[in-house]
Amino acid sequence: DENYTGTITFFTNDPYEPDGMPSDHTFTTGNKGNKAFQATLYTVGSWYIKAWDKYDSSISTGTQSNINVTPSNATSFVVEIATNQTVGVMSKVITVEAKDPYGNTDTNYSSGGSTWTITFTSDDTGADFDFPPAPDDKY
Repeated sequence: DENYTGTITFFTNDPYEPDGMPSDHTFTTGNKGNKAFQATLYTVGSWYIKAWDKYDSSISTGTQSNINVTPSNATSFVVEIATNQTVGVMSKVITVEAKDPYGNTDTNYSSGGSTWTITFTSDDTGADFDFPPAPDDKY
């Protein structure tokens, strides 16, 4: 409807906070019932975006489903040392995950070779370890 002058609002089921939905928008006659908006989804998975008239429920809600989000490039590592392990002379279980800026695991992380090295700061000279690629992207 080129004469539509209602106010629309947006929603997504992506749980990332704050959401990347556009602010409410009131159409003007200059919009002629058509306007492009930018929305950003952050969490890896399949999500939807809905838009509806904020004040007139007789107008059907518009939905775009099955929007697939993949991880961005890693910008940091999360390192966890298992606390329930028996303290031994040699080792503890250490988990390292490559994370993108939004907390997603970068399942495509690679330093360009078949192995990569992470250096842990320690008084022990043997604190470096080469990690071969793992099928679950956790090391």
